Amino acid sequence: MITASYSVAFFAVAALCSWIIATIDGQAASWPAAIDILKAVGASWLIFSCWSLLGMAFGYLFRQSAMAIGIGLAYLFVIEGILFRVLNGFDASWVSTVEKFFAGQNATALLGSFGRAFPAPGAAPPLVSAGEAVLVLAVYTAVFAAASALVVRARDVT
Repeated sequence: MITASYSVAFFAVAALCSWIIATIDGQAASWPAAIDILKAVGASWLIFSCWSLLGMAFGYLFRQSAMAIGIGLAYLFVIEGILFRVLNGFDASWVSTVEKFFAGQNATALLGSFGRAFPAPGAAPPLVSAGEAVLVLAVYTAVFAAASALVVRARDVT
């Protein structure tokens, strides 16, 4: 529920800022279709939920927030950010196959399905479709929630 509220608030603030900037520039504001806005809010909710539940699972597993934050950031930046980029430099075909199953790649593909504000010539296309990304992120979200529940239940001493 918190991530859903955060997603709606994020888009509301972004819309307000867009309207303010358009008004200052004397331009007419044109909004996307309501269905596109709902899809974007749903996609951001799923991505926020996935990463939030990963952090929660790490927090319950390691029992301290500093270690959970450190391991979460190391995973995000080192494994998904740097390691795959380095391995892709060796032209190993198995890297893109493995990378399709990681949350960061699927979150990027899901966000990319809405298009880019500024097209990047020569940018690589997403490894997965939006539907596959939703499926993988939903599975990760369920697994992180279940793992958190199991750890909390196992440690409950009441």
